[in-house]
Amino acid sequence: MEFIATSCVHSEIMKPRPNKEILSFLDANSVLLAFPTVTEIMRGIENIRGAQRDKALKLTDALNTALRTHTYLDRMTPDVAEMLAAMLACKQLKDLWIGNPSANWPVFREHLTIAALSICLAVPVATMNMTAYARIAEFFPLPGIYYPGQFRWHARPVAHPQLVSVAVGQHATNVLTN
Repeated sequence: MEFIATSCVHSEIMKPRPNKEILSFLDANSVLLAFPTVTEIMRGIENIRGAQRDKALKLTDALNTALRTHTYLDRMTPDVAEMLAAMLACKQLKDLWIGNPSANWPVFREHLTIAALSICLAVPVATMNMTAYARIAEFFPLPGIYYPGQFRWHARPVAHPQLVSVAVGQHATNVLTN
């Protein structure tokens, strides 16, 4: 099955002791690397490059491997921009796009961009951050929110004429087809 995976899912492969469920999920599915996810991972690498050069090089190698083995999603089209603009205009989601600028490491907030891509492409999001995407789904129905660490849907795919039953890893579920 195809998913847009967030940085918290993709960065798992870079950890010394990665979550086995997430690795299984990544192996069993077609996982798209979106521009915001790649940017967020690259930012994390840049944050440590000066103090931990060897670790930064290992992480860069891991990211390059992920870019070779997963599909890079470069669909920042006008329809995605329109959806993202609507999300940015939603005051209830303001905290998902405005970080704390006085923080030592201000948070890079790309939840809304990933959600806009998910909606426009009708591809569910795979994330470990259920809270942010559940809040977005209150205002903008996502085509699904999947928690790969526990092989479960937080929000099942929305009703769609092409809804079918398929397997996600070892677990059967309903998903959208293209």
